[in-house]
Amino acid sequence: MLRASARAKSIPIVLLAGVAAVLFAPLFRWGLAKPALFWWWMSGLLLLLNTSMLVSRPDLRRQLVSDFRSDAFRKLVIGIVSAAGLYLIFLAGRMLIRGWLPDSEQHISSVYLLRPALSAWLIALLMITIIGPGEEIFWRLFLQPRFCARFGDRTGLLIGALLYAGVHAGSGNLVLILAALVAGLFWGWLYATTSSASIIIYSHALWDVSVFVIAPFS
Repeated sequence: MLRASARAKSIPIVLLAGVAAVLFAPLFRWGLAKPALFWWWMSGLLLLLNTSMLVSRPDLRRQLVSDFRSDAFRKLVIGIVSAAGLYLIFLAGRMLIRGWLPDSEQHISSVYLLRPALSAWLIALLMITIIGPGEEIFWRLFLQPRFCARFGDRTGLLIGALLYAGVHAGSGNLVLILAALVAGLFWGWLYATTSSASIIIYSHALWDVSVFVIAPFS
């Protein structure tokens, strides 16, 4: 644990934040305007990023494999329950946000313009196999521990969530940015509480499929 913390502190935080911004901000700035490109761009970026990271970091690879193998059923249940809980949080948030953001429904609807670009089953497949797992491996498994090692657990979690929301800012969609912040705080807290990558991967992937394919908000 001490060795991991020392390694985390040795990596420049500004560099990590800059890499995340350079990689993901253009996706939400231009990718949303081209829905079909968005899905393949997001999937390809995460696949390349996480494959290279896990190949170069055998300790993270071992941690991930070990986590999925141990107490698998309990972690799957927690992932399902947490995904359902986050869905309910967003459902309540949708009703609350109508009061102070009159055009919130338009913001939500604009996100769902991504849906017709690919078939529902293909979007679900990408979310379950690449996008959900890929985002959690990069943002929570890789970045969050480094922010926490440098700034402390609470501040590090907050910085990670703010950066996660920040890369969505290029979309100009306030509802999407707020949604990313809430989701980032939720999954960051879940990872900090459970120390389980598999739980947050289950949670993220199932939540993604729920809001985009099974029971969308628009």
